[in-house]
Amino acid sequence: MFDDLTAQVRGRHLGPTLAQANGDQLIHGARQDLAAPCRQKPLSLTPPTALDLAAGCVGSVTVIGGPVIEFRPAAVDAGDGELLVQAMRDEIAELYDGLDLDGPTMPAAGASELRAPGGGFVVGYVDATPACCGGVKRLDERSCEIKKMYVVPPLRGRGVARALLHELEDVARRLGYELVRLDTGPHQGHAQTLFESEGYTPIEDFNGNPIAVFWGEKPI
Repeated sequence: MFDDLTAQVRGRHLGPTLAQANGDQLIHGARQDLAAPCRQKPLSLTPPTALDLAAGCVGSVTVIGGPVIEFRPAAVDAGDGELLVQAMRDEIAELYDGLDLDGPTMPAAGASELRAPGGGFVVGYVDATPACCGGVKRLDERSCEIKKMYVVPPLRGRGVARALLHELEDVARRLGYELVRLDTGPHQGHAQTLFESEGYTPIEDFNGNPIAVFWGEKPI
């Protein structure tokens, strides 16, 4: 069970520290051996809410050889979404000498950016435990940016990041975007490998992220 990996959120912790995770410095990404997910029908048969339309109806993804992930619309500043994002902030601060992920020098990606009508945010659950999160931010009428993409350390290397990326691309499509952009930093090489393997091509700096070394985009 996922609980046995100590990747627990509610009132507890999100798993091993960066040093405990076998030196794995992966925030956004996944290893090369990840298999593409096989999507299933949505689990919810009730009419979608406005948040559902922005972030996609509740549904599940089965990662071949990996866990079943249930994605749910969420808020970046409340509940499980807030806890996962705080874990990401802590890890980014460890990776980048105390950097504040939401500081004034970083591209904005808060509650106002990652919600309807122009954006969205989802949390992925494995065995009913929060396992990953990510959001979509509007850039202009036809393009958006993937933000706050995070996978708990015990589930890295199992296809969760790739499934999350696919889910966020689906969110972008539902919002009517034609182009997705993203970035990653020098200590997140596996993230860049994942993005390039998924068809993201290098572009110039589009968001002024002071720590990024890779900016990519992909038509959807």
